[in-house]
Amino acid sequence: MIMLFHDAVTIALDGAHQKMVPFGQKVPKLCASFRHERLHAKRGNAMTTKTAKHQIDLANLPRLTAKQKAEVAALLERPDSEIDTSDIPPLTDAFWKNAVRNPLYKPTKTSTTVRVDSDVLVWLKSKGRGYQTRINEILRKAMLKEITKA
Repeated sequence: MIMLFHDAVTIALDGAHQKMVPFGQKVPKLCASFRHERLHAKRGNAMTTKTAKHQIDLANLPRLTAKQKAEVAALLERPDSEIDTSDIPPLTDAFWKNAVRNPLYKPTKTSTTVRVDSDVLVWLKSKGRGYQTRINEILRKAMLKEITKA
């Protein structure tokens, strides 16, 4: 978009960038780097997005405001019979029998140092690349086996 003023021309390059060019001067072309910036402004740069992690100390929660306290008090006064759960199907044993873990689930990895017997390490490495992944798989199987016993 180009807007004319009495002493200059304003060129709206996109929603966030404008350039004033006095009359008689050549209007600059968009340079390659600006086109690159404009593309990222439209679709966002996926490589620069970061995951935000928040930790909450359950032993030291922030105090409720007066409005929040009033909302909690109002909810506590309502009997459970007033809660409409008709749109929530009951969770039967059949539901849990067919449940599967989210296929996109990927646990976070933590770097650590472990002392392993030499012969065990030679055996793990003899299977080819990925011995650390194999260690993790072996430990995960042992963990799940112990958890399901309890």
